[in-house]
Amino acid sequence: MAVERTISAMSLDLGSNLGYCMIDHGIIIKSGALKLSAKDSHPGTRFQRFQNFLIAHRHVKEIMYEDVPRFESAASAKVYCGLLSILQLFCLVQGINLTGIFAKSVKKEFAGNGNADKAAMCKVAHRLGWRGGHPDTDIDHDECDAIAGAWVILKRRGVDPNFINV
Repeated sequence: MAVERTISAMSLDLGSNLGYCMIDHGIIIKSGALKLSAKDSHPGTRFQRFQNFLIAHRHVKEIMYEDVPRFESAASAKVYCGLLSILQLFCLVQGINLTGIFAKSVKKEFAGNGNADKAAMCKVAHRLGWRGGHPDTDIDHDECDAIAGAWVILKRRGVDPNFINV
């Protein structure tokens, strides 16, 4: 039986498209995005896929996420709050530390503007060494948001984050 490696932390951008990054001792070793539901799928599909994703990564010591206090639509609020509920319960049961950071704080500290748009966030991530997405666009912004959240939390702790491929 193979022993699973414990990763220091995982950062998540919660939404129908889940952005994530894996961090090991301040180094972002992997990042990506996962579509949690298809247009014609059952409403519970996204929550089941999210739970399965968490179970597959149950060996992390800490999960970081963007805390979103307000939403533009009721549908977005329902999805986010459902995912957050699953995340909180999962971390409680698994004994995983859970750290939230307000989205506006991430934008301000990562891009220098609390109202930074997705393209600006991606531009900063590219400048720091992220090789995902497409330069000067907001493609793969969910992945970028997960990276930005981890980056800010780590910087606040005095850790100088970096990417494994830099």
